[in-house]
Amino acid sequence: MSIETIYGTVTAIRYFKQGSLWRVFLFDTGRGRPIKAVGSTPPIEVGDYLKLTGEFEKNERHGDQFTIVHAEKSEPTRKNAVYNYLAGGALRGVGEATAKLLIEHFGEEALFIIEHEPHRLIEISGIGDKRSSAIHEAYMEQRDEVDRHIELQQLGLMPLQIVKVKEKYGDDCVKLIYENPYRLISDFEGIGFITADKIAQKAGVEHDSRQRIMAYIGFLLGEARGQGSTYIPMEQLINGAAKGLCVDVQLTEYALESMIAAGELNACMLDEEYVVFLPYLYACEKNCANRLALLVGDRRLPFNIDIDQEIDLLEEHFKITLAEKQRIAVKMALTQGVLVITGGPGTGKTTILRFIIGIMQRLSLDFELCAPTGRAAKRMSEATGISARTIHRMLESNGKEFGRNTENPLFTDMIIVDEMSMVDISLFSALLKALTPETRLIMVGDSDQLPSVGPGNVLSDIIECDRIPLIRLNEIFRQSGQSSIIVNAHIINRGEHPELTSKDREFCFEPMDSVEAVCRRICSLCTDEKYAALFDCGQDEIQVLTPMKDGILGVNELNICLQRAMNPRDPYKHEREYGENTIFREGDKVMQTKNNYGMQWKLVQDGVMVDEGAGVFNGDLGTILTIDRLGQYVLVRFDDGREAMYSYSQLEELTHAFSITIHKSQGSEFPAVILPLVHVAPRLTTRNLIYTAITRAKKQVYIIGKRECVYAMIDTLDSHKRYSALSFFLDECMMLTGERSFKY
Repeated sequence: MSIETIYGTVTAIRYFKQGSLWRVFLFDTGRGRPIKAVGSTPPIEVGDYLKLTGEFEKNERHGDQFTIVHAEKSEPTRKNAVYNYLAGGALRGVGEATAKLLIEHFGEEALFIIEHEPHRLIEISGIGDKRSSAIHEAYMEQRDEVDRHIELQQLGLMPLQIVKVKEKYGDDCVKLIYENPYRLISDFEGIGFITADKIAQKAGVEHDSRQRIMAYIGFLLGEARGQGSTYIPMEQLINGAAKGLCVDVQLTEYALESMIAAGELNACMLDEEYVVFLPYLYACEKNCANRLALLVGDRRLPFNIDIDQEIDLLEEHFKITLAEKQRIAVKMALTQGVLVITGGPGTGKTTILRFIIGIMQRLSLDFELCAPTGRAAKRMSEATGISARTIHRMLESNGKEFGRNTENPLFTDMIIVDEMSMVDISLFSALLKALTPETRLIMVGDSDQLPSVGPGNVLSDIIECDRIPLIRLNEIFRQSGQSSIIVNAHIINRGEHPELTSKDREFCFEPMDSVEAVCRRICSLCTDEKYAALFDCGQDEIQVLTPMKDGILGVNELNICLQRAMNPRDPYKHEREYGENTIFREGDKVMQTKNNYGMQWKLVQDGVMVDEGAGVFNGDLGTILTIDRLGQYVLVRFDDGREAMYSYSQLEELTHAFSITIHKSQGSEFPAVILPLVHVAPRLTTRNLIYTAITRAKKQVYIIGKRECVYAMIDTLDSHKRYSALSFFLDECMMLTGERSFKY
């Protein structure tokens, strides 16, 4: 091993400890894929350009890494840029070793020498007349391209970003960026305000320019959207922008006013304060309020039937006696335009749906069942015995638009949506646009679970509005109320502490203080046959859930450990390395990480294709069946039976799923859940997070960690406020009715 110095850009920070300078991060030197760097650095963030001194090492557990001896922030000089370009292999006849020799000998003038004095290249050992001519000719063929590449790199763009920028902007890429560097934020995924602002500074944008302030205002609204809000109070937005940029408040006011006047943002008065929206979110919330208000009202059944008599017949058929609230819910679903049914696990939501569906079938009325995710739709199908689809598929999404809309609505008597807590404002708006005024809309969900990943607070806002018919279920029915998972879920939801004991087979707690010990224990529970008797299911049916992405008990590290334990290397299993520290292997559990509406799939049963379509969605879980090295594709079978083929370039859409975050588990249900809780970040120490995790389990919950951590989560209500306006707009739309809706 030898000490060397490398230059490059921080592309991702994998791990850091608060108050410590020690970090693990990805570092792009411009030569191939980013490397993993480990060690102490000054405070850094993604996009920083660094000079690192250290050595490359092979770590038994974590693979190849660059161990830092010394680190300092630097600026990308032309010399660095020229070297990175030459060393990247873009110029025919020049590789990393030759690039190093050229820079050492000619410095940043290397390109000038190649272009104007190629005969001097023979001063470099190993370069003769023939090779020097070849290098000169290769350079001249792409001189303009090289100049653009060098200038973009000096502006601070990373190599992969440069490729994407040149593809999108073409030959005018440098000119367009100098005109408005902040356009990069909206045009390219992964470029945020911080990166664009550094580029803008190098492009000469003034610190207090209106262009910069407007970009930052848009950035703050985008950040709020990412945290679930649809708007920001105007005063908060103005002060936040002024403070964040260290500029005068009046300048931010002027910039905001000009954006509102130009229609780039929407503003309105809510509860005696002005608030500011991104236009599409304002349109979504207004549309949802208007269309939902039109649906509310009495609905007549096509026949003069006695609903109580119909319920009595089904009670006899199902051998179930409905509670009063359940009976009322069934009657309201058939006689109201809109109904919300909310309640925790075991409170009889599914039973109500079975009765509603049974009566609709007896009356030969049309209905659709849907849910936000594939797994939630599958659960709905299994619970009701009727085929359910994802909302996207029902609306015939092609990734850019929905085939079902105001011009081409869904003609059906009733639509039942399950897991409404997961539906964001954008998807809800699309759904409502596809309904006719005669359609009944039944929304079912648990409002105490985590809110949607996307912006909006749809289910909670509808419940909060006092004008939408609502049934709130709070009596436990399932298994005569004896399921300790359900009982404890309700105890937790009330903010009380359940009894934590290892004697309860369904709801088991194992005390353990060390994160390393917990990690080892999880691997043993999932693989060691001597622990199989602890679970009422196969070990391959156990799902590990965790609050975090990073750290030893975060999904990233847990998946590495669990893959090694549950699906180790095998000469008969094909593998494909992708990105940093990721190896996909046949037999791996995987999850789709983004919506891909165009991904083709086939449903195969007993070797025969029975259905096909398009659309694979964020959170879909599956298993890698085949890795075809010749065809360069990976075949994944999802839990609902669909099979999709991923090219190697699409593997960025997959991640391992031996362990998944609690957020990603929404809408899913697993036979057994293992939940490690030792140290949880403050922002994740919330009651609705642990409540959601526990309610994912059908048969067993196995918590490993500290009692104090479990109790801290139960004691903490989510302090993060989502700003959303659906309840306000809905109340505004329905004020003219002058009546409050029926609620139980």
